[in-house]
Amino acid sequence: MQALIEGVNRKVPLSLPAWITEQPFPALGARPPEKYDLASVEQWLHDDQKNGNTVIGYELFGFLTKQDMFASCLSAWDLEAIQARGLDVFRRFFAGKTLLGWGSIGFDVRSRVVVSCLRELNGELVLDWLPIDSPNIRLGAEYPVLRFPG
Repeated sequence: MQALIEGVNRKVPLSLPAWITEQPFPALGARPPEKYDLASVEQWLHDDQKNGNTVIGYELFGFLTKQDMFASCLSAWDLEAIQARGLDVFRRFFAGKTLLGWGSIGFDVRSRVVVSCLRELNGELVLDWLPIDSPNIRLGAEYPVLRFPG
């Protein structure tokens, strides 16, 4: 079953909560596809996220940085596009997951690195921002890294 995402404008400023001090920016070198099917988006997991384990958020950030993976990741703009497709589409492809937009990062009022996240909360899709520089932020398999196909 297809769910095409197209026309994502990554140059338009995002609507951000007041505690985000710096507008997130698309990953350097990113060349996201003009359109893509959500069925083809990879839900990649770090080895530490497999088999019921977790990875600390900033360790995953470091791994993605070292492996130069940000350019292949969906961004906050993509999460907004998924949110616009509605709860039924979200549930069909990502039920029970919190989607992280690693293709763009920002900073909060405490200068912490934050990553956008999209999740279902009380029957609604909520776009929020997760600080990832605390050892208390542990990410399991329900926090996949979404990557473009190809």
